[in-house]
Amino acid sequence: MKNTFNIFGGLLVAFILFAALPAAYALADGPTITGATNITAEATSSAGAYVTFNVTAADASSTSITVFCAPPSGDLFALSTTTVTCTANDGTATTTETFSVAVVDTTPPSVTAPADQSFTTTGTSTTPTLVSATSTDLVDPNPAISYSPTSFSVGTTTVTWTATDASENIATTTSNVFIASAVPSVLIHLEIETATTTLFNGNVSVSGCATPNNATSTTNGFCAFSAAGITVDATWFSFGAMVNSIGGVAGDSNNFWLWFLNGDIAQTGIDSYQLLSGDHILWTIGREPLKISASSTSPVVGATTTVNVLGFDTNAFDFKPVSGAAINGVSASTTDANGNVDIVATSTNPFTISASANGFLPSQSITITPRAPQATLAIRDGSTLVGPFTVTLPDVSAPPVLIAPTAATTTYAVPARSVLALLTSIDFATSSFDITDLQYFSSLNSFLVNCISIPSKSSSPDCYDWTYSVNGVFPQIGMDGYTLRNSDTVYIFFGKAWQISTDKTAVVTGESFTATAKSYDASTGTYVPASSTIVGAVQLDADGNVVYDSNWNPVEVATSTTDSNGQASLLLDTVGVYGIGIKDSGYYPTVSITISAPQPVVSVNVGGGGGGGISVTHHTIDIDKAIQFLSAHQKPDGSFGAGLYTDWAAIALASGPNNSNKDKITAYLKSSPNIGTSVTDYERRAMALMSLSINPYTGTDTDYIKKIADRFDGTQIGDASLVNDDIFAIFPLMKSGHVENDPMMQKIITFIISKQRADGSWEGSVDMTAAAIQSLSLFPSAQSVSQARIKARDYLLKNQQSNGGFGGGSFSASWVLQAIAALSEPASLWIKNNSDPNDYLFSLQQNDGGIEPVTADESTRVWATAYAIPAALGKTWTAILSSFPRPAVSANAVAQTSASSAAGTPSVLSIDNETTSTASTTPVVASATTTLAVKSASAVVNVSSTTSAGFSNSLPGVAIRDSGRKSEITAMSVGPINQIAQSEVTTKNDAPATPNRRQATALAAAGTSGVAETLRHIGSVITGTVSFFIDMFLSAFRLW
Repeated sequence: MKNTFNIFGGLLVAFILFAALPAAYALADGPTITGATNITAEATSSAGAYVTFNVTAADASSTSITVFCAPPSGDLFALSTTTVTCTANDGTATTTETFSVAVVDTTPPSVTAPADQSFTTTGTSTTPTLVSATSTDLVDPNPAISYSPTSFSVGTTTVTWTATDASENIATTTSNVFIASAVPSVLIHLEIETATTTLFNGNVSVSGCATPNNATSTTNGFCAFSAAGITVDATWFSFGAMVNSIGGVAGDSNNFWLWFLNGDIAQTGIDSYQLLSGDHILWTIGREPLKISASSTSPVVGATTTVNVLGFDTNAFDFKPVSGAAINGVSASTTDANGNVDIVATSTNPFTISASANGFLPSQSITITPRAPQATLAIRDGSTLVGPFTVTLPDVSAPPVLIAPTAATTTYAVPARSVLALLTSIDFATSSFDITDLQYFSSLNSFLVNCISIPSKSSSPDCYDWTYSVNGVFPQIGMDGYTLRNSDTVYIFFGKAWQISTDKTAVVTGESFTATAKSYDASTGTYVPASSTIVGAVQLDADGNVVYDSNWNPVEVATSTTDSNGQASLLLDTVGVYGIGIKDSGYYPTVSITISAPQPVVSVNVGGGGGGGISVTHHTIDIDKAIQFLSAHQKPDGSFGAGLYTDWAAIALASGPNNSNKDKITAYLKSSPNIGTSVTDYERRAMALMSLSINPYTGTDTDYIKKIADRFDGTQIGDASLVNDDIFAIFPLMKSGHVENDPMMQKIITFIISKQRADGSWEGSVDMTAAAIQSLSLFPSAQSVSQARIKARDYLLKNQQSNGGFGGGSFSASWVLQAIAALSEPASLWIKNNSDPNDYLFSLQQNDGGIEPVTADESTRVWATAYAIPAALGKTWTAILSSFPRPAVSANAVAQTSASSAAGTPSVLSIDNETTSTASTTPVVASATTTLAVKSASAVVNVSSTTSAGFSNSLPGVAIRDSGRKSEITAMSVGPINQIAQSEVTTKNDAPATPNRRQATALAAAGTSGVAETLRHIGSVITGTVSFFIDMFLSAFRLW
């Protein structure tokens, strides 16, 4: 206090002394500066301009004082505006003034036109490259030069040249461009016919000529007369010439000269038409021409070609059908009333046909070039494609091919054009695949291809699941019984032809469910919706097998036809277990559905005696408010902050109705924002992209599916000590073209099931168990999956709390709701103390629409709300994610054909293999009878071939479809694929944190003992302040 008083007292004394100073010591005014006014100067070079100015100063007594300016007068000022600061000091005070010096460029450049230029053209206009004008400028060393027009017609055109400097100053000048016509001679065929005489018929070279209507020399049709030495008399009108006589033959009131261009009546005057090389010009009087056409000039041998003949009718002034016209060049045939006649090519030898008829000029000739019939075959095993191979089909009359099963000497005859015969012929000619096990079943009188080896895919063959399609259809006969036709496309592929699934596994009588049918598209290696396909429910016996009637037809209970999405609705009224399948597949495979009687509705009464009470009403969160909450927290760039929150928000927005926020986050994710490098980062980002219908392969700069698949070590994805990276890999992989029977997918599912604990959980976690149920739902046909899901469901039920939740806050409740949806159960069946999981989530929604208390941090609430939206909508991740096909793998990338393998072997078929440059392109016709052996080590195939104009050779074979019974043959396993080095295996930090782990942040803020338990689960002990804990936790574990 004492010090404060001393300071104040000192200031007071100083003020009193200052006020007492005599007037002579008062503060003086500074000097006055004049001439500091803004200046605009014209640039003299690209560096600017030297600018001078006169700035002076004087004190109060008008005494001049030196002024210092920066930059000074006479300095070089750049091409811009520069501020000049001037200062003057009279010894007692300083005055400062500023002004601007603007150096500008307003002077146009100078431009010099080039000399006039000349060019020639064979047409009516041209676009030559001109010698350019030149330009200089004080400031811009290279002014831009343009000219107009750029295209010039024959004659003289004035060109305007424009020079523009960097300051947009413009200068123009002009020059002339002259275009001369350079008309070359044209070779045509000229024919002049009268009623009885041919005046001229031959080729002539026509040079340009002028006409009375056009002084410019052009190669017009009228010039042909003088070129042929034919006299012509014409009357010239403003619109052109009318020909009166040719070669002295004049027209009259009934007959007049007509001209035809390339077989059709001309649509312009002869002098207006500019001749083209190869034109056929016909002049005729008193006798009109015939016109001939064919439905195909390159028909397949044996196919019917329709020939049509028309004659010109002068009354109708059009071509009309001619009946009774003779077709020259083929065996005797004449046209019908429509002018048509059918002919058939019997060999590949080209031939020429023309038409003739009384009263008409003969038609021009056309050449028919028949071709041998061909088909295309390819082999697909997962993503590996061998072929396609283009093969020439044997003649329809070719004798059967004799084929021996593997390790057998007895041969069996199959049609030479059958899929089996051609497949084995290709097998003989290429090393890109081998039929290693071919069996014959005498009871069925048919072959079965058990195993095919594809060296580029694996050293071991794939066995017991080969089938085929022709033109996208799955034939109901064996490959040895299907006869190919021209242009057929055949795929022999490993796997099921059909897939069937249902949206529910159990319903009550009278409750409808949706069946989804998919067929295999071998061209892409993916399953696609099977539209207009009959799906049905069939009876099953006690062992779950389809029940057949006395005619070996499945006993159908109900059927329905699929829509364009491959979906159909079914409704069953009788309690029992039924198989749901596809009729065209013979109801193999099927998925089962349980039909039970409806459970009675139970009202929970609250109240005293007298029987009164109320029914409990269940609630779900307000979806619109929840989406509005997310919208309010979306960043300007479309994100929600860190990648973790952005990805889950994307999935949430995708599950709801369309809105602008979805568009914003879509645009943000398409910009390829950075994420982490763990496999779970890739999995989460792929799910986000796919939920927004963005292709995870090509929709951004990163192929996320490859990133995930590259972490497969032959057994599982990522860290072998964790399971969450495997569970979450299932969703993007299965929705991006991978299928249930892929070896990699089978390995991953086996690994996931192996990690299930005895209590039915994964990692003792409600959250991870709920996620596992969702992933396993994508593998409905595996018995082990069904058992695992039942155990997992029991675990979740045991862990449900009295408030309807599961002890993990909104996070756990959300994931369990999605698991319930994956189990095709209503949430209303999961009730504790009159509350189901939706009631619990409802209790956590705040007035602003967000989930979790408003005291929680913003990121946590965004996260929790993003989880809750699809959960409340009853949508699983599988339902939210869009499906994408796996990218096509080129044949060259997956099949290498050895040229040496075919060396020294007789060619038996014309094969165009896209995977090899050594395949023959010319069919070889065998003479006499030949026996050939298939390359397969244990297979001997006898091939009988006889000479044929087309082709008659063929070889060993493929599968019969079992449309009525389940196959008891088990597919052979294949070795690990996509193996990676140990150094590439991801760390434990790759694991997406479960909501239990996520709650560690909230538990830490509350100071509860749950933190220690959670951290022990992930092998970490984190200390420090709450904020430091949260930041480090999120950074270290790249949470899901």
